[in-house]
Amino acid sequence: MNYSKRQFEILNKSIELISERGIQNLTIKNLSHKIGISEPAIYRHFENKFEILKAILTLFKTAIESNFNLINDFEISAIDKIEKIFDDHIIKFSSNHHYAAVIFSEDLFKNEHRLSDLIENIMMLNIENTKKIIIDGQKNGEIRDDIKPKELSTIILGSLRLLVKEWAQNGFKSDLIKDGNSLKNSIIKIIKNKSNN
Repeated sequence: MNYSKRQFEILNKSIELISERGIQNLTIKNLSHKIGISEPAIYRHFENKFEILKAILTLFKTAIESNFNLINDFEISAIDKIEKIFDDHIIKFSSNHHYAAVIFSEDLFKNEHRLSDLIENIMMLNIENTKKIIIDGQKNGEIRDDIKPKELSTIILGSLRLLVKEWAQNGFKSDLIKDGNSLKNSIIKIIKNKSNN
């Protein structure tokens, strides 16, 4: 979906508000104060709070899909693709830490199954796309084939998720890119075919 300039502003300010004050403080009233527009002006763009949250997650999903499509167009090795996926996620969160606070907010999804379903869809999209790259890497001998592709995908993405979640919970104080590079190098050692080490 194409969003207007005002809609993007509402979405970005909503992300900031969640990051700064928690999901419970994302109200149309608080949002209107943060942006400096009236509550009816927000309702002209989004029907309610749920639609705002849904749009935020949809934007994130679209960005992931675009990123995977771009990576798959590169004529590089499977290992290089895995590294690029890892790097791109780390850079995205590092440059916009508000996204991390939203995506990894447990309170955001526990009472709204439509949002939790969308988050699960995003996670499955990540796993399936990473799994395809791993299968290709196993076929050409780059990636070890004694572990199932889905399990390797879970190791990669689960480690990435935990790293970013801990960074967000600790107030974004650590160097995410430095820690991400260290974790990425360890993961590559784990998944790489021993004959290629």
